[in-house]
Amino acid sequence: MSPLYGSTVAGNARALYPGDTFTLFNAELPTSGQASLSVNLANLFSRNVRGLALELIFATAPGAFNFQIQGADTDEAAAFFTEGTGTVTVGTVQSDGTTRARVELSPWAAKFMRLLCQAQTANGVAVTARVTVL
Repeated sequence: MSPLYGSTVAGNARALYPGDTFTLFNAELPTSGQASLSVNLANLFSRNVRGLALELIFATAPGAFNFQIQGADTDEAAAFFTEGTGTVTVGTVQSDGTTRARVELSPWAAKFMRLLCQAQTANGVAVTARVTVL
């Protein structure tokens, strides 16, 4: 399993720049209340307005689930809050049998981002979650 939030030293969040993609969960089964590592959404050439896109991929139908895209200006657990429309509870079944969801949040102003598994998949299906800085 990928390292979870709080499993590394604070201040070591990976910096992402526009165009970068990072895998938050990699075919994993996070349980309710677990969060991914945080990433530092760095400014590039003082670019202040940026967005991000989150993609969730389930190998099969996950049943009920709830993942929350959270942001913070300080990389500590108590500082993270769910951003705007950043709660993902529905996916779309694709022709290859996977279920996928995609969310874009723009503008994005928080310095740090993480993904919180508020409610694990009801069917015990693993998720791959990727964030891309726009």
